[in-house]
Amino acid sequence: MSSFAGFLDGYKSRNIASIETGLQYKLNEIIDLIGGLLNDFSNGTYNKPEMQYFLQRSLILLRERNGYNIIGLLTSFGESLKGNMSLINSVATTDSLLKEKLRKVLYNFADLASLSEDNSLINLAIDISERFVY
Repeated sequence: MSSFAGFLDGYKSRNIASIETGLQYKLNEIIDLIGGLLNDFSNGTYNKPEMQYFLQRSLILLRERNGYNIIGLLTSFGESLKGNMSLINSVATTDSLLKEKLRKVLYNFADLASLSEDNSLINLAIDISERFVY
């Protein structure tokens, strides 16, 4: 029985490592999307200082991690998205290209939540997607 338990532990470890690799890839996509949005706000294409600040804080959070594991990091980022949905929606309604870029960030976040297989993160992604203006 103990050799079977050891096999299961090894299998779980490889599965978790595989999931984390996929999560990191998707996380990098979100970082790139947010970086592009931040450039749009920084170079004056769009003028909304609160959104520029939100994007800057998001990039700092996602790049520096501050001791978070990947699920904790995604949860923290998701809570930040959720808390700023009125700002995100107000910005999204000003320009269709900007709305599409923001939608990509939210879709990638939803993909990350799904890949994570973490129920609370999945529920957070659903909550965020229900708050976005489509």
